[in-house]
Amino acid sequence: AAPPATSLLGTKAAEAKSVLGPALGRGALPMLTAGRATQLQSAHGAPQLFTAMKRYPRCPSGDREKLQYIVQQGVKRTHDIVHHVMKLVVKLKGEGMEAVLAWLAAATRANEPKRDAKMTHHSGAFGDARVPSDNFLLGVAAVALRFTRPITDGRLIGQRLMDLVPLRHNWRHDWAAEDTLARGTTAARNAEPPAPSPHFVAETFYTAMRAFQVGLLPAVRRFEEVMQVLQQRAQATAGAAAGEGGEGGEGGGGAAGEANALANDNDYNAYYDCASAALLDPELAGDACRFSLLQAAWLVELARLPDEEEARAAFALVPENCVRSMAEWVCFILRMGKAELLLTSGGSGVGEAGSPASRPSSARPSTAGGNGGGGSGGGAGISVSVLVQCATELLSRPHLVRHPTVHAALVEMLQAMLIGEGSRRGGGSQLGVRGSSTHELLVSSVLGSAEARDSLCPALIRAYSMMDAVEGLDVDRDKFDKFHTRDVIARLLEELWRIPECVASVARLGAAGAGGEEAGGGLGGVVVSGGGGVFADFAGCVLGDLMYVLQDSLDRLASISELQRAKADSAAWSALSQRE
Repeated sequence: AAPPATSLLGTKAAEAKSVLGPALGRGALPMLTAGRATQLQSAHGAPQLFTAMKRYPRCPSGDREKLQYIVQQGVKRTHDIVHHVMKLVVKLKGEGMEAVLAWLAAATRANEPKRDAKMTHHSGAFGDARVPSDNFLLGVAAVALRFTRPITDGRLIGQRLMDLVPLRHNWRHDWAAEDTLARGTTAARNAEPPAPSPHFVAETFYTAMRAFQVGLLPAVRRFEEVMQVLQQRAQATAGAAAGEGGEGGEGGGGAAGEANALANDNDYNAYYDCASAALLDPELAGDACRFSLLQAAWLVELARLPDEEEARAAFALVPENCVRSMAEWVCFILRMGKAELLLTSGGSGVGEAGSPASRPSSARPSTAGGNGGGGSGGGAGISVSVLVQCATELLSRPHLVRHPTVHAALVEMLQAMLIGEGSRRGGGSQLGVRGSSTHELLVSSVLGSAEARDSLCPALIRAYSMMDAVEGLDVDRDKFDKFHTRDVIARLLEELWRIPECVASVARLGAAGAGGEEAGGGLGGVVVSGGGGVFADFAGCVLGDLMYVLQDSLDRLASISELQRAKADSAAWSALSQRE
C-alpha cells in the first residue's frame, strides 16, 4: 500500500510552522548533543532551573521534587489548554473533527520510523535538530491520550474499538510500513479514506496508539540511553581524577566512588530531574498507563474472538509495536518505582473467575468496576491484572503472535511485574521496584486472579519452547537474545512454583502431553508440535540449553587453562603489552 499522502506539515515543520507547535514544544526535556564534550541543550533552559538551586545536586531533601512539581504543573496547563482548544474544534462536528484528527495524524507521522534506519551503540541518545523535539512529541502524545479518557474504562471495547477499519486504510498513519502480529498473513491496506468514515471514538483510539508508539516511547528510550551515556561519562571522569590523585579524592574508588561521582555530577542529575519531570508527569504517565490497560483489554478481546479466522485476520492488521510499546512502557514505569500509576489507573481486580486451563478462556477482560468514567483516573477502570491476561493469552497463541521479539517483550513485562528489577539510576544495583509496598500490592493484585494462577505457567512453558533465534535483527535496535529470554522465563517459573495452583497447572500440562492432548494456556487445542506435545518440547529445550551451557563452560575452562600455561612463563608474560 502507498504511504499516507504528503502533509503540509513536514518533518521539522510539524513543530516549527504549526500554530500549536510552539505551545506543544515547550517542555522540560533537554537534548544531549554529540561531540567531544557532550552537553545538554534546552531551548527553554530547563536544566538551568535545577542547577541554579543552592548546593545542587546535593540539595536539601524535597527541594528537587518541589521544582519538578512546579515544572509539571506548567506543562500540564499547556497541554490542557491545547486539548481544550481542540475539543472546541471537535464540537463543530464534521470538518472540525476531521481537522483535529488530520492534524494529530500529521504531527505523529513526522516521527514515524523508517524501516531501513540503522542504529549504532548509543546513537539514540543524541538529539537531531532536523526532526521534531522530544518535548513536541510528548505534547502531541499527551493531547492524543487526553482524547481517550472517556473510553479508558473499557466499556466500548466490544463496540467502537472492534472496528478495525482505521487499520485497514493507510490514509492517516503508515500502518503498511509496520510488521503485524500475525506475520506472513499481512492484510492489504487501502490508501484511500474509508467510506463511511469510522466513528470518532475508534479514530481517537488508533491516533493515540500511534502517538504512544512514535511520540512517547522514543522519548523514553532516549531518556534511558542518555542516562547511560551521562553515567559512563561521569564515572570515567571520576576514574581519571582518581588515577591522577592516587586513592582518588572524595568518595574513593570502586562502587562507592562511582556512586559518589554520579551524586555529584550536575549534568547527570539535571537531565534526570528534567526527564523524570516530563515523563513521569502524573497526567501524562497516568493517561499512558490507562491507555496501556485499554490496549491490553482490547488485544484480549481480539484474541478471544469465537471465529479463529476472524481473530487471525484481526491480528494480521495489528502492528507488533502495539504490544512492544505497551510492554516497554509498563517496564519503564515499574523500573522507575511508580507501580502506583498502574494501580490507580485501574484497580486491584483480584479474584476474577478463571476458566479451566484445558480450554481457551471465554471470560471478558478484567475490569475493576462498573460504569466509571475515564476522566483523569478517579473512576473505575480496567484492572491491572489485564496485563497478565494479555501476556498469557498472546503467548499461548503463537499462530496469532508469531515473532519471538514480541514474545520476549511480553516476558520482560511479566518479569518487571512479578519479579522486578533494579533501578536504572545509580548503576542498577538497588532493590528497585520489587520491595516497595505499591509493587507488592501490584503482585498480589495480579496473582490474586485464579485465571492468572492457572494460565501463567503453561503460557511461559509454551513461550520457552517456541523461543528461537532470529536472523537479520539489528542488535542495537531490537535488543533480543533467545537465551536471555529463556533465562527470564526460568526465573518466572521458579517464582511461580511456590504457588500450588501454578504447580497444578504444570502437572495438568504434563499429564495432557503424555496423553497426546493439549492443556493450559488457552490455545484451543492447537498442538505446537507432534508427539509428546508442549511439555515434551519444553523438556527438550531445557535439556538442549543445559548441554549448550555445559559445552560453553568446558570451552571456557580450556581458555582458562591456556592462560594459566601462558602465565607460567614469566618472561614471555612480562613481555606482553597491557592490551594483550
